[in-house]
Amino acid sequence: MLRRSLLVLAWLAALGCGASYSRVSLVDTPDLVVMLRSEKSGATRFAHPAQIEPERAVAVLASLDVRESAGEDNTRRPALALELARTLGPVLADALARADDTQEVTIRALRRERKLGVFSRNFATRFVAFVDTEQRLQIHLVDADRELPAGEDMQLADPIATQSTHAIRSVPTAHAQVLGQRAVAVDYRASDFVRAPSQREASRGRTTILMEAPGPLAPEKQGLQLPADPARLRALAALEEARRAGTISEAEYQRRRAELVQAEGS
Repeated sequence: MLRRSLLVLAWLAALGCGASYSRVSLVDTPDLVVMLRSEKSGATRFAHPAQIEPERAVAVLASLDVRESAGEDNTRRPALALELARTLGPVLADALARADDTQEVTIRALRRERKLGVFSRNFATRFVAFVDTEQRLQIHLVDADRELPAGEDMQLADPIATQSTHAIRSVPTAHAQVLGQRAVAVDYRASDFVRAPSQREASRGRTTILMEAPGPLAPEKQGLQLPADPARLRALAALEEARRAGTISEAEYQRRRAELVQAEGS
C-alpha cells in the first residue's frame, strides 16, 4: 500500500512539473485550430511579432521533408501535402504577426481525401512554430500528414513539441537546420522562398521542389493575389476548409473566394 501511495504521489508531482499555458484562439473549425500559446511563467521569449509574407510561409512549409522512421519504409517525403501548405501558410503568417514575444503558434489541421464522393482517409498535421532570437523560423512537428486509423478520435490534442506518437525524422535542407528528431530551424528570409512551389516529384528517394516562374504566389486555379488583411486570410482558410469538407460547391467556393480577394483592392 505504501509503495502504491508513493507511486501516485510521484505521478502527481510529475504532472505539476509540466508547463502551464495561456491560450488565445485565432481559428477554430472542425479541420483547423490555430492558437497563440504562452507559458504562464513567462520564461520563454520569441522574436515576435514577426512579419513573414504569406507566400513565403507557404514556400517554407512546402519545403519541409521528413522520413518515416518506423518499420522498413524510410522514404523521404514532404512533411505537408502541398494543398495543406497553401492553406496553412497564410494562417501561420497571420499568427506570427499577431503573437507577442511570449507567444508561440500552435496549429492542428486535418486533411481529408475523398473517394467516390465520400471521405475515406484522414490525415493529421500538428506543429508548434515560432521565430527565435536568431531570426529563424522554428517548426516542431508532432504529426506530419499522419494517416489516422479508422475510428481514431479526430479531435486532435494540443501539440506539445516533445510529445509525439508519429515516428518521423526531420530532414535537413539548404535552409533548414535539424533540431532534434522532429524539429527544424529555417532561414525563412532566404531568396529560395520568394516563390511558391507548384508541384513535387520524387527522385532516388529524395524530394525536389519545382518552383513556379518568378512572381508572387498565385492561388491554385486562379491568378489572384492573396490578401494582406488578416481577417480575409482567416476567411480564406475557413473557405478552403468548407470546400474540402464538401459543405459548399466548387462554384460557390470560387465565387466567395474571388469576392474576398477582390475586396482587398477596393
